[in-house]
Amino acid sequence: MAPLRGRSLVPLLAGEFRARKGPHEWLGFELGGEKALRKGAWKLVLMPVPFGSGDWRLYRIDRDPAELYDRAEEYADRKEELVALWEQYARENGVVVAKPEPAPEGGADDAAQKSSPSDRE
Repeated sequence: MAPLRGRSLVPLLAGEFRARKGPHEWLGFELGGEKALRKGAWKLVLMPVPFGSGDWRLYRIDRDPAELYDRAEEYADRKEELVALWEQYARENGVVVAKPEPAPEGGADDAAQKSSPSDRE
C-alpha cells in the first residue's frame, strides 16, 4: 500500500494552524480526463474534447477567478513549468491518462456551438 501524501488536519482542527504557502508549493489533480495544477496565483487546466479544446490553458486566478482569460501564449514559460509539474504529479501518483479523442472538425468550441440549446428547439 502506498503511503498517504499531504498534511495532517489535526493542527487546523485544534486551532493551531496558520495557512502558509511557500513559493514552491503546488497541487495537481485530475478527474474524468480533466487535468489541473495550482501553484501560487496560477492555475493550469486541460479540458478534454468534447468539453474543451484538449489544450492546456493558463489562468492568473488572483486576477481572473472566473478563468475567462487564457494566458498560455503570453506566459509560455510559466505554462511549460506547470505542465512539467503536472507530469511529475502524474508519475508520482500513478495517474493513468486516457488517450485523447480527436477534436471535432472546427474545434471543441465549434462543436459546443452546434449543440447549443437554441439548435435543439
